[in-house]
Amino acid sequence: MTLPAQEGVSIIVPAYNYAEFIEQALDSALAQTYPNVEIVVVDDGSTDQTPVILRRYADRIRVVTQDNLGLAAARNTGLREASHGLVAFLDADDILLPGMVSLLHGTLALVGGDCVLVAANHSYIDASGRPLAKYPRGPSETVEVTRRDLLLRNRFATCGVLAQRDALLALGGFNEELARVEDRDLWLRLVERHQILQVPDVLCQVRLHFRNMSKDAELMASCLHDMLAAAFQRRPADPAWERRCWAAYHHECAWMYHEAKDRWRAVASELRSMTTCPAPALWADLAAPPWFRVRSLIRFLLGLRAPPPPLTDE
Repeated sequence: MTLPAQEGVSIIVPAYNYAEFIEQALDSALAQTYPNVEIVVVDDGSTDQTPVILRRYADRIRVVTQDNLGLAAARNTGLREASHGLVAFLDADDILLPGMVSLLHGTLALVGGDCVLVAANHSYIDASGRPLAKYPRGPSETVEVTRRDLLLRNRFATCGVLAQRDALLALGGFNEELARVEDRDLWLRLVERHQILQVPDVLCQVRLHFRNMSKDAELMASCLHDMLAAAFQRRPADPAWERRCWAAYHHECAWMYHEAKDRWRAVASELRSMTTCPAPALWADLAAPPWFRVRSLIRFLLGLRAPPPPLTDE
């Protein structure tokens, strides 16, 4: 695959009642150094001032309005409406750094072959846009992201992706039955057919605030379970390896419950992780500190607060 030097890129922005953030998101999309960018905003039935703000950008963006159908449906609408063969995704509360599209396009063009998605690393900001010390753990060099990697944990934020539109549409796009983790589910289905790469560059900022959809621990846990179960149904794994993946899942759930201040569910989930796969070597699969589950369990039992480990999905 060879990409034309100035091939157009459509940045898809799903928006639902994020009036306080969407201007910063749109400004970051408009500030891209890549010369051929289309911005498609899908207003997913907003009832706040989002439509008013979008009208201010009317000559610089394209707006598609629909009833409130959810994030996956809004992204799929953007995929169908996009004019270009390459797409990026920007949630209305996140920010792209100016060189994001240029760098990822250059990487995709350079690699060619069966690579249909390139992802970047990301950093975190708070509701006011201030940098957070929470650590993303991206690679130190450009690496291939495998199915094994994505079964264990999410590797990149959706706002750090540049992908071939046709490849995503061929899979049916995002699973609209998943209220959460629909992005990781799509990347898993994609990597079963194509190559995915991740570059070490930090090219986007993920905003953490009280309205983040991923704050709903019980729903996140349910969707993660369904995503993994579907992946193993499509392509069964060695039983020992599958146990390791489920142990990683229960550990992730434990931290989500901990962040939701559901202390005993956090304890129960961590214990289930340890009994599902007692092997201490799981820390290497997750690039976590040795004895990380034991340390987490102690923290949960004592009710100590701390930033979650970098295992949690966005």
